[in-house]
Amino acid sequence: MAGLGIYSYLKYNLHNHPAVFMAFAFGLTMPVMMLGVYPYRRELGYKRTPDIPRSYPIPQREREPISGYDD
Repeated sequence: MAGLGIYSYLKYNLHNHPAVFMAFAFGLTMPVMMLGVYPYRRELGYKRTPDIPRSYPIPQREREPISGYDD
């Protein structure tokens, strides 16, 4: 009998507060998905993309001093 009360409470919240209900549902499923999705992706051969550069690459040469305005 207790299961029926929980079901009707969840149904009530789904109809009257869908955003809160879905946020709660996603919050419960994300830890489970993190434990299952990443190993499955590795098994399928997914390779991570390289990280984007965080700064502009500095040339590996001696810098030329600027004299005056270079316009």
